[in-house]
Amino acid sequence: MEAGAILVRRGLITADQLAEVRAARPDAPRLDLAAAEMGFVAEDVALQAVGDEVGLRFVDLNHEQVDLELLESFPQRMIHRHALFPIQRQNGSLVVATSDPFNFYPLDELSAQLGLAVEPVLAAPRQIAERIKNHLGVGSETIEGLLAQQEDDVQLLDEIEADDSELSAEAQEASVVRLVNEILLEAIDLRASDVHIESQAAGIKIRYRVDGMLHAQPVPAEINRFQAA
Repeated sequence: MEAGAILVRRGLITADQLAEVRAARPDAPRLDLAAAEMGFVAEDVALQAVGDEVGLRFVDLNHEQVDLELLESFPQRMIHRHALFPIQRQNGSLVVATSDPFNFYPLDELSAQLGLAVEPVLAAPRQIAERIKNHLGVGSETIEGLLAQQEDDVQLLDEIEADDSELSAEAQEASVVRLVNEILLEAIDLRASDVHIESQAAGIKIRYRVDGMLHAQPVPAEINRFQAA
């Protein structure tokens, strides 16, 4: 059943409100989340209702401890591509938070890849995104992709003479533009007034100025491989 219809059936929003959501957000991938954004229902209430419908337990990630050892061994590709985040091992199973209760294929793929039973739980997309940023760092998805490209013989900028050659320009575009865009979009989302990207002896440090104060942002260690760029 479609997520918006679940909320109507459970009496959390009216049919008229659902119609309003459809009209206002015709491209919304999830009408339950769109209804929450429009103030018709609390997000956690909507997610819990949808989770109950499909048999997934809803969890508040703010109350869940991150197993750093588990996170380190978890395939980052699955985190970034499918917004899956590992929570804990429990009774021989891997408890994994997902923001999409209707797509079980990535969970089956993960189970086959790790050789473990996977117990999915439903979490707010915003909380999963926050966990990814806090533990993997700003730009981690872009950097993972760039490192994967490097494995396919795409050179890093610091391996190429800094000149005006076509190869240098292509490398610069491939290794910098996406990463800088992601950093700027994150800063906009946090309502930062300016961004400080500092090259230090220990590596790259990124700070956003929010409400007049500079706040250091978590960054993946691999970002230092792009320091020259």
